[in-house]
Amino acid sequence: MALIKTNARSATALDATILTGTVPSDSYTSGISQSSQWRLSGNVTGDADPISSNWEENDSTGYARIGSAMTQSSGIFSFPSTGIWMIIFNASWFTSASAGESDYNRINIKVTTNNSSYTNVAETSNYLPGTGGDDEGGGHSVRYQFDVTDTANCKVKFDSWVQNNSTGLRGSSTVNLTTVTFQRIGDT
Repeated sequence: MALIKTNARSATALDATILTGTVPSDSYTSGISQSSQWRLSGNVTGDADPISSNWEENDSTGYARIGSAMTQSSGIFSFPSTGIWMIIFNASWFTSASAGESDYNRINIKVTTNNSSYTNVAETSNYLPGTGGDDEGGGHSVRYQFDVTDTANCKVKFDSWVQNNSTGLRGSSTVNLTTVTFQRIGDT
């Protein structure tokens, strides 16, 4: 057993002459600290602002959340902590051949920083021809990097708009079709 010689100095005070190297900054981030994935558990047909029903956190084989989960109420998602968050919204569309074409099938990410007024911050759209005799589908994705400075006021919602009300977003409780992934990627 080695003996360490001590003096009257406090254990919290270090002599700077014995330190070597670089002390890391308080403001660095060491990777993703929180990540969760949600999906539609059933189809949503027609326009929806917000998409308020059929949300569930992924529970498929092998899924693992990092950190705390997002919470959701009537399609409004709240963040478990402040930070810079990457939001990824993947849409899987359906339309029936008998319904005809559907132009301008659009998904949006909308955010608020005051828990009241929402701003459309990311959008994409596609076209489903609805011809050829078979039911059709399509997909696309949109992303947004959101600085969540206050968990009580910074929230996000998702909406969809379709030209043909027989068109909608595909959902399933066993496989990911339409999903939203939330990843905390840094400090605010």
